Amino acid sequence: MSTGEKRSTTIVIVNFNSGGSLSACVESLLADGLLSGEEILVVDNASEDESLTECRKNHPRIGYRESGENIGYGAAINSTLDSITSDTLLILNPDTKMSGRTVRLLQEVLELDQEIALVAPITYFPDGSPQESVFRYPTFSSELLSGFGISRREVDYEAFPAVELAGHKVVLADWVRGSCMLCRTDVLRRCSGFNPLFFLYCEEIDLQKRIGELGYRIACCPELTICHERGVCMSQSPYLAYQHLFKSKVLYAGIHFGKLQSEILRLAFIVSCSIRYAWYSIKRVFGGGQDSSREAKKSCAALAELARLT
Repeated sequence: MSTGEKRSTTIVIVNFNSGGSLSACVESLLADGLLSGEEILVVDNASEDESLTECRKNHPRIGYRESGENIGYGAAINSTLDSITSDTLLILNPDTKMSGRTVRLLQEVLELDQEIALVAPITYFPDGSPQESVFRYPTFSSELLSGFGISRREVDYEAFPAVELAGHKVVLADWVRGSCMLCRTDVLRRCSGFNPLFFLYCEEIDLQKRIGELGYRIACCPELTICHERGVCMSQSPYLAYQHLFKSKVLYAGIHFGKLQSEILRLAFIVSCSIRYAWYSIKRVFGGGQDSSREAKKSCAALAELARLT
């Protein structure tokens, strides 16, 4: 690929131990062929499996960049912002499948409304069941409840305002699922990209909140859908994922709710993880098997991380 060439969309896929999903993701994008002004860039965060090698073998003509270590999801995206020349950046998880046509329809939404800085499709599981795709900003109370497994997320698209853009119904949300997001590159740079303090989880919520504070809108196009396996990479590192889930929630609270609320959440999460640890430890003793053992270890890992946040 030549340097300095103006491209309409750069598709960035951050990879970490995604197995065959990475190559399948790229294959789905290439099925319709890349148009002039479109490129794919895989950023690999020091994967220990064969995902990068397999993808390079199957798709040698796309771009690749190796981080050298696992620097986190947001930081991997940020590493591309100084070099890409496209007007828009499509941030895509390696466990997704989408067509090139969907990319172009997302692009059309941004072209039709200059106030929309970020747009996403609806995501579905491989079995065809829908995933939560549009959300309200988390509140202190909703995060407190989430630590005890109580979710208050909204999945009813009718609860959100909508606009018509050249025949496309576009839902305006506070934030959208981060597995597939088309963003204006200049807006991303104005926000300085993702906050690198978020290694995993909550980074897309924080980013979209800051984009909203700049006066831009976040959108989802219900007529556009993609398949998202969800959790392929983190299934290889479940304890690391669970650690960062609670850590990121506490970090988000400190930034957007305040220091006191952040500390209350941290203590509440310690209580909830302690309860989970005790419950699954008891189940393990009475024949709960590997599932109980794994859940107890995840809770223990989260407790250790929460203790370090003092």
